Amino acid sequence: MDVSQPVYVGISKRVITRLHEHIRGTGHLTATLACRITVTEHPPGEIAAVSIKEPAFREHFNAARGQVQSFSVDFVEIENPLELYVFEAYCAMELDTGFDAAGSNTFVTH
Repeated sequence: MDVSQPVYVGISKRVITRLHEHIRGTGHLTATLACRITVTEHPPGEIAAVSIKEPAFREHFNAARGQVQSFSVDFVEIENPLELYVFEAYCAMELDTGFDAAGSNTFVTH
């Protein structure tokens, strides 16, 4: 992964807590970015299963959390909710963080 290229745009009411979750989280609901990186770089056909309990997946997932920890972060505070959501999508498109299965931003909720 080219870390000179932005890989993710996100919004959160608890930014610092959310960043810690991306690094220290233990599954796809907390360490979402690390999980997506793992699945992108090691598709399910290359690893036993897309399960945090599988040793092969867990090894790659832990490495991805290390990658995420090395990323730099920029913050933009936006008060207006509509502007915030439009700005998030705009930044993801402008920075080319990806909208397909291989990208980090999908805007699919879970």
